[in-house]
Amino acid sequence: MNDIYLAALQLAKEGVSVVPVAMDGSKRPGIYSWNKYQEQRPTTQELVDWFSKGTQQGVGAICGAVSGNLEMLELEGRAVAAQIHIQAKDMAENSGLGEIWQKIQDGYCEVTPSGGIHWLYRIKDGEVPGNQKLARRPGENGGVDVLCETRGEGGFVILAPSGGACHPSGESWKMLNGSIQTIPTITLAEREALFSIFKCFDEMPKIENIAQEVKSREVNLALPGDDYNSKVS
Repeated sequence: MNDIYLAALQLAKEGVSVVPVAMDGSKRPGIYSWNKYQEQRPTTQELVDWFSKGTQQGVGAICGAVSGNLEMLELEGRAVAAQIHIQAKDMAENSGLGEIWQKIQDGYCEVTPSGGIHWLYRIKDGEVPGNQKLARRPGENGGVDVLCETRGEGGFVILAPSGGACHPSGESWKMLNGSIQTIPTITLAEREALFSIFKCFDEMPKIENIAQEVKSREVNLALPGDDYNSKVS
């Protein structure tokens, strides 16, 4: 039995909705009608049809209620290169969240082909929201670079040991800590506490700050002739 097929069966056994990955580097699901698996897990026969032939190079999971309130937290490769994962760990430990940090770190943690980090966990006391962007920064040519985001309700994530044609680089997703069998469960409060740390790294200008700056400039802006008029009056 190949590693991809084994991972698919293990994920299914743990109640995760599993689908194959497209082998064109697009990082999308490898089946045309995958939306239904956002609401129902595939059958054993479907898993056999998809993965048993040994040709499939990737395994993906659908997050949310269908997978037992599964959510994925991702730190992009550019964020890891900036050592945000180290800063976040220090912030967690210094703010009394070290135990929660270690829980997700030891439960299921993998590295992506681009050098990013995935943490998988389940929420035990509430629904998983949709995908969220927790930290961003201005990018080149007016773009936006995402630093940290989630895959929530209905979101798709590629998991280890996927690789080969599933990523443009041909590299693989690799486990760092934990396993499919040790995906941790946390509370909504613990989740929000962790998110508050990663939100600290958001560098996008805040709308309220921009509005205040514009307002201040409008108040301080002198019209032509105002200085002269004030001197002669």
